[in-house]
Amino acid sequence: YLAPAVFSILVLNLGIYLLFKLGIWKWWYSADSPGGAFSSTTVWAGVCAVSMPLLWAWKRWAVIPAVIGLVVGQAFFPYLALFAGVLWVFRKHRWLVAVALIGLIVLVLRVNAPDSNLAFGNLHLRLITWKTVIRGILAHPFGIGFDPPAYVQLAKTAGQEILPHPGSDVLSVILRFGWGMIPLLGWIAWRGVQRLGNDALSVSLVIASVLACFQTSVSVHYIGILMWAVWLSWKIKFLDGAIQYIGQPEGDQDGSQETRELAVAGSY
Repeated sequence: YLAPAVFSILVLNLGIYLLFKLGIWKWWYSADSPGGAFSSTTVWAGVCAVSMPLLWAWKRWAVIPAVIGLVVGQAFFPYLALFAGVLWVFRKHRWLVAVALIGLIVLVLRVNAPDSNLAFGNLHLRLITWKTVIRGILAHPFGIGFDPPAYVQLAKTAGQEILPHPGSDVLSVILRFGWGMIPLLGWIAWRGVQRLGNDALSVSLVIASVLACFQTSVSVHYIGILMWAVWLSWKIKFLDGAIQYIGQPEGDQDGSQETRELAVAGSY
């Protein structure tokens, strides 16, 4: 039921966005909302990127509102996350992945060029923010907590304007809670690489994880709730597979070693 629910939300948001564009919605809500019901077009694009594998696996045509949201959002990192999801599916073809990564590096350098007219935007401000946040992480082994003035003081050390937030959920967690989060996040990533497959739920988790590395996405409740629902669905799916396998008589327990390992992994 997750894909139909997400599809309905995206269609509803697209309708609200069109009402804003036509000026109808502003009759009783005067504030501007370029992202429709979402807080911004970037968040809208992020939700669309995470939803894309679910919608594609459900019904091919259901990706249409997600594609529209990505085009309207014109945000670079949802495209990057979606690209990472495609690479994950074809990860066994190493030559293809290598060529794609080289092309991505060339694209990023081109987008960040001073004379770039591409619609993805300039990454210069975000790179400066990440550099400042990393310096803050190195200077505060136990983190700075959630005290807003602490980040304001950190931002002043940049010597120029930076983003009002760390610009990355991963860096934000380490900055807030300290160095102890580094091995924990590394362990989560390692387990994810071991367990995730090519199914729609796994690819959605890969896309959401990439978004969390490069922008504040999972901490935004729209994407955070969606990722939580995808993760729970993924756990239930493999837990159900483990229960079905364990419940079979001993003589009927066929299947490959990989299937048995997946069943056991889902029972954790």
